Amino acid sequence: MAIVFMLVEVETGKIHDVLEKLKSIDGVKEYYAITGPYDIIARIVADDMEGIKSIIEKIQAIPGVTRTLSSITLPF
Repeated sequence: MAIVFMLVEVETGKIHDVLEKLKSIDGVKEYYAITGPYDIIARIVADDMEGIKSIIEKIQAIPGVTRTLSSITLPF
């Protein structure tokens, strides 16, 4: 299983639209509006990195998303 946390920057006034789209993407398990340079943080879970890549591409294609930053979790 692969887990990624993604920060998402959104165009002004589009955060609600982007959050609604995130709800419909399989693999996006949690998402929150946040303060700071990014607007949303999302926890993404997939079976493997190919699945993660597919989900990231779907998120980056959402209208209003301007930038993303992904952090892959490591097992300990």
